[in-house]
Amino acid sequence: MAQRGRPKSGDPRDNIVPVRFTVSEHEEVARAADAAGVSLSAYLRARGLAAAKRSLRREQS
Repeated sequence: MAQRGRPKSGDPRDNIVPVRFTVSEHEEVARAADAAGVSLSAYLRARGLAAAKRSLRREQS
């Protein structure tokens, strides 16, 4: 029988980072994600990774 469903990722996103926002903070980041045309999770992931990379580059300079 053929395997069904989506293939497994070689680098799955298994780590979850709970974050709490006020109502106004949540609305703000949700609007930004919507304006970027991505999900809230994708937006926060991209922005968080970009900020971390900038921070690490500054530390190395």
